[in-house]
Amino acid sequence: NQNHDRDDDDTTPSKPISSHSLTFQKSLHYFQKSLTYLNTNTNTNPHDKPNLHHPTLTGTIHNNLGRLHVLYNNDNISALQSYNISLTIRATTLGTDSLDYAATAFNKGQSCHQIGRYEEALPLYRSFLEVGVRVLTPHHRDVAVVLSGIAQIMQQMRGSGDSDKENGGGGDDNDD
Repeated sequence: NQNHDRDDDDTTPSKPISSHSLTFQKSLHYFQKSLTYLNTNTNTNPHDKPNLHHPTLTGTIHNNLGRLHVLYNNDNISALQSYNISLTIRATTLGTDSLDYAATAFNKGQSCHQIGRYEEALPLYRSFLEVGVRVLTPHHRDVAVVLSGIAQIMQQMRGSGDSDKENGGGGDDNDD
């Protein structure tokens, strides 16, 4: 079945496709295929129970698409689009107190952090912390990772000039 992989061919003939790029393309293809299936495979029999996992699965797929964009292409902008969809679905279906919602908030926070959108990243990290501390316990590794991310953002936002103010350097009067 040679036509099966036809969509995965490299569109730039002068440059051979890397295994890294091929893995990304194939993964992306299957995630998109699963979303298409979920969006078109609705119950036609009125006696069938609705597929209650459909929205949850769709939220998971969008979260995983975001991770795929970050891990294979370092494409935080595309990842943010996927995370936004996932957060909307998960907030509606699972609530903002669910660990799945919190995990996507953390992922989106990481992408915001990576592209310098610190003020957007902080509330997302804190959203994870609210759930993570309660569900995972305060001593869980993921809670420590998020606390570290918050500390990094605080340090990056503070900048080198503001560190004197916090150490008793005179506040705003110290503008050399």
